Amino acid sequence: MKIAFGIIIILSVLYTGAWFGIAKTLDNQIQITLENLEKNVSFEGTISKIYGFPTLFKADVNGVLELPEAKITGGNILINFIPLPKIPSEIIAPGGFIIKATNDIEERFTYGYARAYITHLLLGNSEKQLRGFKEKDGEFILEELLIKQENASLKATGEVSLDSSLQPQGTLEAQITGFPAIIRKLREYDVINSDQANMASIISLTLARQNETGQPYVAVPLFLNNQELYLGPILITKVPVINLTNHKPDYDLSKEQRERIRAERF
Repeated sequence: MKIAFGIIIILSVLYTGAWFGIAKTLDNQIQITLENLEKNVSFEGTISKIYGFPTLFKADVNGVLELPEAKITGGNILINFIPLPKIPSEIIAPGGFIIKATNDIEERFTYGYARAYITHLLLGNSEKQLRGFKEKDGEFILEELLIKQENASLKATGEVSLDSSLQPQGTLEAQITGFPAIIRKLREYDVINSDQANMASIISLTLARQNETGQPYVAVPLFLNNQELYLGPILITKVPVINLTNHKPDYDLSKEQRERIRAERF
């Protein structure tokens, strides 16, 4: 009995030490990531220290992420995760978020949720580790993405991997409700012309189905490739380069110099 109790105590101490050790590593990695953001990308706000012992690792995010073509504002965003393969992590934005484009177009979203996991162990985000993850056909499996607006919503699942430049690429299968309102906004923002809007309306009426709550929806694919995001055949936006590695981007070097340095690292 004493031996069993002693083993339990030892395992508890080891687990506690490992949990807080990983939490400290994650805190440091978050700081490194923030310091190494790409040019013209910034974050102003707060990210809490990792908490949640003894189960999930958790962090709260409040602030503004500024990208070259948009500014994303969110508050009380909760991240739940365990950094192990095939164990889902979650991002929850119960109060929604706001996206404001550089042309002053502003869209408010009332709710956001994402649940995803990685297929292979990823111990860090150095270039070598990320390329190893890619070579093993590592993917980020999106089990559920849900974004809501007052008159529309998007629900999606799919897979995201890394291309040769360590940028995200992938395909999502999306279900969109409130498609007519979305078409009107795309036309209003000059993302599509009147002919494309009319064609999209006809297609949406033809392909509309009903979800479990009886709402009509349209199933369309979302494609992310070469920094371009498409909704079906429609180019929605250019996606800025994302610096996933933990070293400063070589802003002042030419493409040839960056490729030579990258080759020398391996």
